[in-house]
Amino acid sequence: MAQRHVDPVTPNLKDLDRRWLTRTSLGIAVLLAALAGGSWTAASAGVLAPPTKPQSVVGIGKDSSVLVSWKLLASPNRAPATGFTVTSSPSTSLPAACNGTTKFHCLFTGLQNGTAYKFRVTALSSSGSSRPSAWSSVVVPATAPTQPLNVAAAQGNGSASVSWIAPTDSEGSPIAGYTVSSTPPVSAPPACIRTAKLNCTYSGLTNGVSYTFQVVALNGAGTSALSDPSIAIVPARVPTAPRSVMANPGDGVATVIWKSPKNSGGLLIEGYTVTSSPPVSAPADCLNTLNLSCSFVGLTNGVSYTFTVVATNSLGPSAASSPSLAVTPVTLPSAPTNVTATPGFHDAYVTWSPPSSNGGARVIRYSVSSSPFASPPASCVSTKSLACAFTGLTAGTNYMFYVTATNSAGSSPSSSASATPVSPFPGSITSNWSGYVVPASGPIPGMSGRWTVPYLNCGSTPNSNSATWVGTGGDGPGTGNLLQTGTEDDCVGGSQVDRGWFELVPSSPNHEIGFQNFPVRPGDSMFGNVFYSADGYWVTQLEDFTTGLEGEFVVGNYWDVSDIGYNDGVIQGYAYATSYAGGTTAEWIVEDPFNGATSTFFPFANYGTVTFTNLLASISGWSLPGSDSVALVQGSQVLSMPGPAHGGSFTCTYRGISIFSPARPAFLATGDGSSHSPGGDFVAVPNPKSGSAPASHVRAQVPAGGSHPAFIRH
Repeated sequence: MAQRHVDPVTPNLKDLDRRWLTRTSLGIAVLLAALAGGSWTAASAGVLAPPTKPQSVVGIGKDSSVLVSWKLLASPNRAPATGFTVTSSPSTSLPAACNGTTKFHCLFTGLQNGTAYKFRVTALSSSGSSRPSAWSSVVVPATAPTQPLNVAAAQGNGSASVSWIAPTDSEGSPIAGYTVSSTPPVSAPPACIRTAKLNCTYSGLTNGVSYTFQVVALNGAGTSALSDPSIAIVPARVPTAPRSVMANPGDGVATVIWKSPKNSGGLLIEGYTVTSSPPVSAPADCLNTLNLSCSFVGLTNGVSYTFTVVATNSLGPSAASSPSLAVTPVTLPSAPTNVTATPGFHDAYVTWSPPSSNGGARVIRYSVSSSPFASPPASCVSTKSLACAFTGLTAGTNYMFYVTATNSAGSSPSSSASATPVSPFPGSITSNWSGYVVPASGPIPGMSGRWTVPYLNCGSTPNSNSATWVGTGGDGPGTGNLLQTGTEDDCVGGSQVDRGWFELVPSSPNHEIGFQNFPVRPGDSMFGNVFYSADGYWVTQLEDFTTGLEGEFVVGNYWDVSDIGYNDGVIQGYAYATSYAGGTTAEWIVEDPFNGATSTFFPFANYGTVTFTNLLASISGWSLPGSDSVALVQGSQVLSMPGPAHGGSFTCTYRGISIFSPARPAFLATGDGSSHSPGGDFVAVPNPKSGSAPASHVRAQVPAGGSHPAFIRH
């Protein structure tokens, strides 16, 4: 910039310092010359004028100070500046640095931050001081604020909520914003850079990592120091759901296993809880467990369940896992029930009922084994039926048969029954008799035997009939000339009724007759005797050793009841018009009576067992071979069978079982393959002790002689 000269001096005195003009001799001379319209030069005076006033005064605010700078236009007609003095408004003590400084700037200290100041400068010289400069623009001393206070942080999911308190002193410049930083360092999100708020959400953090946070405040003068760090926090969330839940069923229990969540949320898993559907109260083992499996007990076998798992950390529970596949708790079935084994010819027919409990799963098969071991047929190794024929056994050996049920959990305990297979049944099959029939070449003058009145199982056969007797002539040559005596043992409405009787065929009436006043009860010891007496009469005797009574029938004479051993008793009837020629068979029989009114057999009573003992027959060299035995079979039902005879005794047993093959089972095969036609049978009449009996118990006469369908042996 060109310098403006003030010499020669013109009347315009505005550029000269007024005090210099009026207070110095040179100034006065210049003033007078100007007023007189003349001119004056420094050369003519021998001195220079004071410097021009400083220009471009600028202040820059600092901490409690302002850096003031200026410029000065030099002139050859002016005395050079020897220093400068700076003054402030409002006025404050002049710091030494700004009093006579030779520099074109100085730091004006001792100011109050936040107070607005302006400054002007005066140049000093040997010719005096210049006029003061123009005032500078207003300047406010300031510095960076103090640090923010009480920085706090709260954990979030991959973030932290950071808050703070403003600095105690903004140091003369308004706070322009705050910036937050983290340790370890993570780039601050925009929300935490130069924010005007006193909080921000610091995102982009890693769950599970510990962080602290510091804050700086910014104003026009700069940035504060870092705040004290916050207490460390760990960003976190609730866990993700557990994975891969599976269940393995057991007996009322399921073992549930799972994998830990893919993300724990940045915190330790504090426990897992398992829930079932349908709901069952979770056992302690499955509540807040730290394991990755548990045994969920208290389940119901046979019910299908699914399971879900929830993981929990300090923030709370996760969402439930995906459910496991459905499982059904099961256990082994209980043992099959009601196992029976019926012996046969080198085999046995084994039957059973289902288990009381299938263990919660369908029984898929039954298996039968034996002891001593015998290789079971395929039908007994695995069968879905409730029976099998166990073949290939040794006759005369006692076998124990074991039946197990199997479901998806395995095989049950076994139930057992024993049987002793036999050789083929040596005797004959009948529809109504079970016992022994011993033939002779001519009339047999006597036969006798003892038995005990059986206790009937009237629960299984509540309306049924049976008869136990000794007699002759009912089978073989001369059939139709029979003489018998014994007990009738019936179930009437579920109660047992017993009585004594005799029968002669042919006769009039042509059916059995019951003794009156001759009570018979289960358990009574009976003796039956049929013989030809020394005085020429056929006689039947039925003695009850328990009551001491005897019922006697004398063919062609009378029948009576007396005490055992007495010849005279109370006569109950006469039979003068009857006669008997004798029979050629001796018979000890348990019989199913025939209903002449319907031409059918009465339901056969379940008598259990009857043992005949003390058997006698007036037959030379007689015996009881198996070929003389008879079994009672009706249709497919084996009702009664005699066992082998030993020492003049044998036992008949109620069977009540179905034949287990379409053909006649081996143990019921006839010994000789012959067919027999009995000539008569036991036909019952109402029990005189009971007054009257139901109509089904009134039996009509069956014709004697010939072949009657009721007596044909199968």
